[in-house]
Amino acid sequence: FTPGQGMTPQQLFERAMLNTDMQRRVEILQMIADDFPESDKADDALFMAANTALENFADPTFGGRILEDLVQRYPNSEMVGDAKFLLEHLYDPKYIQPKSMEDLKH
Repeated sequence: FTPGQGMTPQQLFERAMLNTDMQRRVEILQMIADDFPESDKADDALFMAANTALENFADPTFGGRILEDLVQRYPNSEMVGDAKFLLEHLYDPKYIQPKSMEDLKH
């Protein structure tokens, strides 16, 4: 077993973002945090994985679990504020999938 399947966190991140299979994208992004927890890409990868899940899968619980993982594992991350906001509004479609800027302002 080679961490990151022999790739760096940056290479994995780029590979994930190019992947059109959203489930696989989430898996690759989570691999960054699992295989390289000290990387500066780990919290970014979890946040992107959560957003991918929230935008592409019908059940927001999956994305919510990833956000909770981010908050727990990286409490000092600059992403924590946004992650907590999304968790608080997890089941409000105006915030998770806004149709306009007005939805975000309310």
